[in-house]
Amino acid sequence: MLNDKKIRDALIKRLLNKKLSRNNIFEEIAVKRGLGIADVVANFQTPHCYEIKSDVDSLTRLKNQSEFFSDAFKKITLITTKKHLIKAELIIPVWWGIIIAEEKREKVILKSYRKSGLNPKNTTTDLLSMLWNNELKSALFSLDVNFKSSDNRALLVEKLASSTSQKNAEKIFVKTMSERQKT
Repeated sequence: MLNDKKIRDALIKRLLNKKLSRNNIFEEIAVKRGLGIADVVANFQTPHCYEIKSDVDSLTRLKNQSEFFSDAFKKITLITTKKHLIKAELIIPVWWGIIIAEEKREKVILKSYRKSGLNPKNTTTDLLSMLWNNELKSALFSLDVNFKSSDNRALLVEKLASSTSQKNAEKIFVKTMSERQKT
């Protein structure tokens, strides 16, 4: 039976083979202040969220997860097994990618089933909300945007989101998370 760990290990190996450094691969990232937890986030130029549903998982949370993740990421891929494929396709948005995980001779094979498209939503605010206060302040400072040291996270996110484009917000997120991983 394929479980989360086996699939996750295969995914991370695949991402590393795409020349993505380990500093740009994150596991268990809180989304929407912890309402959802992204299994793996790969920081390409556009952050890409991967949600894993193994043979031993249920799909009961997938509807909510799909909403939370769709608010925060421009690219998302579900990695699942044949057991969940048909039901999962009915739950997730059509622009989500799908990868099928299979086990053959004790090796996990990941097969592309549907390529991820781009999320039509503006995800800037929820993407930036995953950054810490000090990271938001640093980004605001580098953009020469005024803020108070007492500003709360919501206000910092609002100021940053209104001061930059979606593309630049993604660059800020990628750079900041990569730096965080190094420490």
